[in-house]
Amino acid sequence: MDSEGLNILIVEDSPAVRAVMGMTLKMSKLSNLKLLEAQDGLEGLRLLRRERIDVVFTDISMPRMDGLEMIDRMRADASLRDIPVVVVTYRDGSTGEAALQERNLHRVLNKPFKPKEVFDILEAVLSPTCSGKARLGTN
Repeated sequence: MDSEGLNILIVEDSPAVRAVMGMTLKMSKLSNLKLLEAQDGLEGLRLLRRERIDVVFTDISMPRMDGLEMIDRMRADASLRDIPVVVVTYRDGSTGEAALQERNLHRVLNKPFKPKEVFDILEAVLSPTCSGKARLGTN
């Protein structure tokens, strides 16, 4: 990675899920990894506008502003629209595939997730934006 490192934003209302996601991402052994956290889409948008974010992992169901509205606002903002978004959600059928696909998402990660699933998704999302520079050391 370059000297600026990789900034990942986790948008999730559950502190426990944020903690597990953060620990899992730290296990990726990416150098210069900086994790930022938000408890809902409103706070996530504030961080997106204030910090350089490379990848967003977001839940769908959250108070104040849910993940879908946050993604819609990101896609409407020229400075945020190209940031890769990974939706982290329980597949209960309440959020249809069409609703997710129309938002130009990069991946969907189902809860509960395994570290390898997170690593695989992160590597797939980073590959085009980092020109192969980011390789995960998951050993």
